[in-house]
Amino acid sequence: MNAAGWWGRLRGLLEGGLGAADDGCLWCGGVRRGGGAATRLRRICGACAAEVPWIEQVQCAACGRGEPCPDCVRRETSFIVANRSAVQYTPFMKEWLARYKYRGSEKLAPMFGEMASYAYGKLRETWGDVARGVTVRTILTFVPLSERRLEERGFNQAETMARYVASRYRVPVVPVLVRTRHTEKQSYKSRRERLESLERAFALREDGALELQRLLAEGPLRVVVVDDVYTTGSTMQRCGEAIASAAADGAGALRVYGLTWAR
Repeated sequence: MNAAGWWGRLRGLLEGGLGAADDGCLWCGGVRRGGGAATRLRRICGACAAEVPWIEQVQCAACGRGEPCPDCVRRETSFIVANRSAVQYTPFMKEWLARYKYRGSEKLAPMFGEMASYAYGKLRETWGDVARGVTVRTILTFVPLSERRLEERGFNQAETMARYVASRYRVPVVPVLVRTRHTEKQSYKSRRERLESLERAFALREDGALELQRLLAEGPLRVVVVDDVYTTGSTMQRCGEAIASAAADGAGALRVYGLTWAR
């Protein structure tokens, strides 16, 4: 299934009020008593919600980690102003992502979207213009998959989260990036291997570059790149570098931010 088809299915789930007539927890199947708005996740039970490791306090202002971050300390140049994530990437969260991303559990999509929306709210807190009531045009984009990976998986989890956040905050989603080559899964690689693997792995789409330049001609622009997991930041940095090339001629102010489900 292509990305448009997947989003159509996700939208159908959302508009259909997933879980509205079913008291079952989306994760464990138990009764959802004790969940609700107080837990930020309306579709899971209180017991499962209590296990979600929300990132409430940020220790690293750059990547949004809940503890001091050696990766950001050693990085000399950053193409990302800041990143914010919803949860810590614990074993429990890894199992959530595996069920959704690799086992095709589509019913979890709205839950991941809600969590990404929480992270977006945290990211907005870092924007001084929001507090001052100043308007800076903001768009969402997402880390693209290779054609091979998209065919294998049937959807791009980063795109579905981006579109969920967009629907909540009324921010446009603009696909601006393309993956120039297929790369193997990054989760099994060392930091050095990640850096080497992702070198020149992303570029601007032709239509994406034109749209960025059009928006920059109108004034300052903020681009938020959505992905599922921020590990060393290699993927986000390479995406930020590609996007920054749109403003290489100095036409307008461009700031790139990261938004990930887990850190």
